[in-house]
This record gives sequence, C-alpha cells and structure tokens, in this order.
Amino acid sequence: MRRIFYLLVVILPIKVLFSQQTVQDTVTKSSFQKNERRIRAGDQLLITVYGHDELPKVVRVEQDGTLKYPFMKDVKVDGLTIAQLTNVLSVRLSQYIGGRAEVIISFAQEEMIEVVVLGQVGTPGAHKMPQNN
Repeated sequence: MRRIFYLLVVILPIKVLFSQQTVQDTVTKSSFQKNERRIRAGDQLLITVYGHDELPKVVRVEQDGTLKYPFMKDVKVDGLTIAQLTNVLSVRLSQYIGGRAEVIISFAQEEMIEVVVLGQVGTPGAHKMPQNN
C-alpha cells in the first residue's frame, strides 16, 4: 500500500510537470510559425537604414533567392523572416558604416490571395484581397 502511495505522490507529479512543459512548447512553436511570412524569390522588400538615405529603398529578391545589396555579396534570403533578415543586414552593414546599423525591413507589396464569395451577397464571385486580412 505504501508503494502505491509513494508512486502516486512522486511519479505522477513529475509526469504531469513534463507533459505541461511539452504542451506549452508546442503552443509557443505553433503560434510563432503561424504568423511569420517567409521571404521568397520575387518579393520586393522595403529596406530603410537610418542615416543612410543613399542606400536603395526597394530591393527585389532574385530568382535564386538572393538579395543584392551594397557593401555585401549576395545575401541568401529565401525562407528567412523579416526579423531574421533585419538581424543579418544590421550585422553586415555595421562593419561598413561604422557603428550599429539601424535597419527596418518590410514587404513592399501585399501578398494577394483570391477569395470566392458565393450566395446571396452584393457582389458574388472571385475577389482579390491582402493575405494578412
């Protein structure tokens, strides 16, 4: 009887503790991956480097997934998020401009999706709209 009690008191709480951690990790990972748009070939990026207006503002990602930007060789950006690319460019540009480079990057164009509306509505049919809405 004491062994059963010991098993319930010691082992059960440990198992519950580890299972809660796994669920929490899963929720964090899935919510992180759900909202992150990845950079792809053909995307146009709006890049702002504070204090350096001479640097290009809008840059297109090449078909091979690279970005051509001053002071650096082709940067492989295919599959990166905006946050990851911001860190990469900030570190690389800091070597050339002296001091920390303040870089802000966003997509220059909205990614459009086609939505089909059916039924008794004002304008049924196919409509294009930004993916993030």
